[in-house]
Amino acid sequence: MTSHSSQAAPGSHRCSRCDSALTPPRPPVDKRRPPDVDLSRGWQSPGDVYFFWEHIIRHAVRHLSRKLGVGAVACLVSAGWLGNGPPMSREVHTRIRNELNVAMGAHFRSISDSDEDVTDFLGLLSALIAGTTLPCDAVEQRVRAFFMIRHTEVTGRNPGVRVDHRLWAALREVCEDPKLIKPLGRWRIPMMEANGLA
Repeated sequence: MTSHSSQAAPGSHRCSRCDSALTPPRPPVDKRRPPDVDLSRGWQSPGDVYFFWEHIIRHAVRHLSRKLGVGAVACLVSAGWLGNGPPMSREVHTRIRNELNVAMGAHFRSISDSDEDVTDFLGLLSALIAGTTLPCDAVEQRVRAFFMIRHTEVTGRNPGVRVDHRLWAALREVCEDPKLIKPLGRWRIPMMEANGLA
């Protein structure tokens, strides 16, 4: 019986048990990100997920939104995931917030044929616009309403997307708030233009 390393060249492998040919060593694996990630687009694009904790948050929030619909927001608030619980890093809080926007947008797409469910979604938006839903200030809640509306359509990273006409009144109210001009930044005008509100 031959030892595993007795006849192999340095950095290669020859094994009498598996009878393999000499194989070059594998390149080191960067465990921080998947090997197929194109870094030329930038390391942290808003929708990209690179780290395990980001996958956990994404899947947890999407699961809640599929099971609870708009009730997922109240569930996340009561669990302390939306800024009212134990301290968390800004990065984690931002990821939760962004995943909730996308998940609620996907929820709207899945229920857009049901008038009752759309009414519930519009109720959530109204509560956010009124500043009565999340444990943060009214401006931040209106920003969340804007991005939930924006993600009711697949954005393709375009700043302006046309959304369902039933969301136009809420979108107009948010976009016309002078306190939101800076927080909404580059998305405000294109969204208004895309929906005929400018």
